[in-house]
This record gives sequence, C-alpha cells and structure tokens, in this order.
Amino acid sequence: MKYKYYASFTPGLQKVVAEIVSERLNDVRISKLLDGAIIFETEVSYDSLNFFCFNNIFALISIADVPPLKKVSAKAAIEEFIATTCTRKAARNTAFAKDAIKNNNSKIQSFRVIPAIENTPAAVSKNTLEIAEDFIAELSGLNPSRHNPDTEFWFLYRKEGSGGNSFIVFLKRLTRHASWEKSLHPGELTPPLAYILCYLSKPKHGQKVLDPFCGYGSIPLARAKYFPQSDIYAADIDEKVLVYTKSKLPKTVHVINTDIAHLLYTEELHNCINTFDTIITDPPWGVYEKKKDLGRFYNDMLKTCVQLLKADGVVVMLTAATQELSEALKRTTLSITARYNILLSGKKASVFVLGNHLVNGLAAGDHR
Repeated sequence: MKYKYYASFTPGLQKVVAEIVSERLNDVRISKLLDGAIIFETEVSYDSLNFFCFNNIFALISIADVPPLKKVSAKAAIEEFIATTCTRKAARNTAFAKDAIKNNNSKIQSFRVIPAIENTPAAVSKNTLEIAEDFIAELSGLNPSRHNPDTEFWFLYRKEGSGGNSFIVFLKRLTRHASWEKSLHPGELTPPLAYILCYLSKPKHGQKVLDPFCGYGSIPLARAKYFPQSDIYAADIDEKVLVYTKSKLPKTVHVINTDIAHLLYTEELHNCINTFDTIITDPPWGVYEKKKDLGRFYNDMLKTCVQLLKADGVVVMLTAATQELSEALKRTTLSITARYNILLSGKKASVFVLGNHLVNGLAAGDHR
C-alpha cells in the first residue's frame, strides 16, 4: 500500500529535506517540493517514518489543481473543493482517502476542520464547514469539536512558488505536538530546525562537537539524540538558562557557563586548540547583539571557532546578520560551502555551512 504524505518544514530548506527523505526512503516518490512543504508517497506507514526534520506531517487524502484565480477567489475555490470532495461517491472512488479518514489512534475521539489559504486559516460559509464535518464524522466515527479537538483535517489552498500553479489539498494531521510557538521558550530553536542544522554538519561517530551559544540546548540535544555518538560540548553565558538546559540534556554532554570570548580559557576546553570536528550554533539575535558592534562580534567569534576547529573542521551557523558574517569570513580560513536562505518566525535568516581549509596547519595559499 502506498501512503501519501504532506509535510511542512522551515521555508528555504527544501533541497535539504528532499535529500533527507530520499536517503531514508528507498521507494519514495516526491510529487511536489515546495518552499516549506513536500508531498511524497511511500510504502512506509506513519508509525515507521521516524522523520525529525518536519514541523508537521499530514496524511494526504485528496489533491486537486486549481485554475488561475481570475473570477473565483481562493476561498470560493476551497468551498467548491469541499463540495465535490466530501461526498460518498468521492470516498468510494478513492480507497486510500477513505482509509486515511477512517483509521485513527484509539486516543483520538474528536476533530476540527481548518480551511486555510497559504497556511493561514480562512473563513468559509457555515454550510460548507458542516458539509466537511458531517462527511468526516460519518467516515471516521469521530466527533466534531471546534475548540479542543484531538486531531485536525485541513483543506489547504497554496501556490507552487511565485507565478506557479495553484492546488488544494485535503489533509489529516498526524503529528500531535502543540505548536512550537506555544511549547518553546522565546528564542529557542524548534527541534526540526536543530535537527537539520546537525544533519548539515554530516555527523559521524566519535566526533568532537561544540555549540558555543547553546541557549536552551536544542542543537546539542538533537545531536545527542538523533545522530551517531559523539563528544558534545554546550556553552552559554546565561547561567539561569543553563539550569534548564542541563536538566534536559544527557549527562554525557559537557555544559559550560561562559561566553565565546572566554571559551578557550575554561577548564573544560583546556588543550582543545584545533580539536573540534564540528561547531553547530545559532548566535544570539536580540539584546546581546544590540549592545555590541556586530562586525567585531563576528570577527572575534569566528577567530575563536578557527582556533578550536580541526584543519578540516566544519561550522554550521544560523544567523540573520548575513552581511557581518560574510565580511568577517574574509579574515579567516573559513569559506562558505553551502548557504540556505530561510524564513524563521517571519524573519529572514540564513544557514551557512563553512569549511575550514587548512593545509598542514596553514591557510591555503599561505606558505610562510
């Protein structure tokens, strides 16, 4: 049996996500790769997918292309889609759709319908909403609940990029976590994004890994939880935050209370010059940066990173200060091997993968 999925992720990382999906699923067929979403088919059921790069995963019940919106609005297109899709005849003609609606975890007793345009909930007529609710309730045996449901069914309208075709999908939400905005501390990285940052470093067993701005520990936790065993160090200047971080990280992770300027002089990193395989980090975006000259901050930070890295070490960094980072790189042995422009909580940022290019301890072209 082929299972059909619609999964969302941080916009801008579609190439990375496609690579992860293709590596994990030998039989996968990717039908749409969008900015922030992917549609794919596989014989692997949801319980066995074990993907950690997605914000949410949905079962794809139905999909339809939408003609260019000239006379009809996106809202009207959704209403027409519901009217034609939510019928017994349509369900009989699509066995997978019927199974996707009907088969639910025993803990799930209720649902709500969410019409949406480009991921933003949209209002439809009361009659349309009731058509969808009655159809889903009859097939699933679940009860409609618009306020505190156990699961959700989405009717999502979106475009395939700028000037691309439009389509509507009928989805059942499979992930059950609360929205990341409600469950995380301010500034804390989402687990899927932390996972992707770690993935981009090409993790291997036995590596020595550092996050010098660990904050609430999303990156070191992802590295320890999902990737080959390594020697992991997590540092941050905020002692109060580290109390929480220590409580959630494995005891094997070395947690250090210091800032980047004094990192080299801590007891835990004594004799650690040129020993780290990977540095994966998300430098501070807020008050810390406003108090400092960004150019100097990135110069000093990268200088420390180079001192800690092996000759062939890798840095993966998430930052909104792309210009300052690019300028600071000119004064180091680091160079950009990959860059992904992303959208994070409505703000533009970039993920940089940096390679440390040294030959016998000297920068390439330095023959002193």
